[in-house]
Amino acid sequence: MIGMAKLIVTSRGLEAAPQTLRVIKDAFPDAEVGRTGFRGVITMDAEGYALKLAEHVYQECFVDIGRAVAIFSEVESTREEVEEAAVRIGEENIERGESFCFRLYKRGSHQFEKDTPELEEKIGGAIWEVLEGKHGEEPEVDLETPSVTIDAEVLGSKTAVGVLRREWEVDVA
Repeated sequence: MIGMAKLIVTSRGLEAAPQTLRVIKDAFPDAEVGRTGFRGVITMDAEGYALKLAEHVYQECFVDIGRAVAIFSEVESTREEVEEAAVRIGEENIERGESFCFRLYKRGSHQFEKDTPELEEKIGGAIWEVLEGKHGEEPEVDLETPSVTIDAEVLGSKTAVGVLRREWEVDVA
């Protein structure tokens, strides 16, 4: 049974935010598309599988978006809850031989006291450890062009954690 999928879609720049919203609404008229209260960050809810929906957004709207992240968990904006969700999602979505990285985007008021790079390294390290145990070999971290990005979108007191796959991206150059 297909359920409701949730995405976080970002625009290519803050000045492009209204265009991104318009393009997503036009391309996916049956989806519920809305603003998050943070400029350039859009939510999209539609029937289907989150990973397939995110791939479809890239195919249809690649010129007008920055990222489309398939959301698998929404948690309180604390390091512990984000880490727990990111580790679980990484374990479920990163296969043997795929490179990965963890990215954290913080917006609004939240409880994160440490700098983003430090948090990314700590949470990415926790994902690395669980993948090493799962696959029985050291996972590959690629901070520039990973096969899979585990993405945490901090939107004030709530954080959406999900997946972005490199294979979805379309080269706009």
